[in-house]
Amino acid sequence: MSTLLSIRAEKTIGNMQEQVGRFPETLWHTPPSYGGWSAAEVSEHIIKASVGLPRLMNGGTQPCDREPSEKIPMIEHLFLDYNQQLQSPDFLVPAGQLEKSEAVEAWEKIKEDFLTATAMPDLTLLCTGMELPVFGTLTRLEWLNFCLIHIQRHTYQLKKIYDDLQQKK
Repeated sequence: MSTLLSIRAEKTIGNMQEQVGRFPETLWHTPPSYGGWSAAEVSEHIIKASVGLPRLMNGGTQPCDREPSEKIPMIEHLFLDYNQQLQSPDFLVPAGQLEKSEAVEAWEKIKEDFLTATAMPDLTLLCTGMELPVFGTLTRLEWLNFCLIHIQRHTYQLKKIYDDLQQKK
């Protein structure tokens, strides 16, 4: 399981890094014509959401009394519905100051952290340090998948922003 998860993490984060890399500095802080966040803001949001994973995974845990992957389909259903606008919690709203070079550096660290997390000995344990609205307490396996699904959602968003900004040229 952890081998497949590490391969998925490499691919998902690699796709995000590729999208970040496509943006020239001149367009990094430019919002799309349809409104919403710039590439810098999307990147800042998803980086803020991802950097706390090691602390959460290494924090308090307890045995799980349900299927450890039970909530993954629900997370996929919500986050991979690209037609649905989701509201970011206040603590993940970007300030809009992230430079592209900072994003590139952050994604390297996040990839390293994810690969370390996928190799943890027991991904079936519940992480008690944080609950998600709607989903509640997640297992380590579900948290890893949540983060990867969240990254996947925003990789798609970055692609749309890039395509929009290229059409404006």
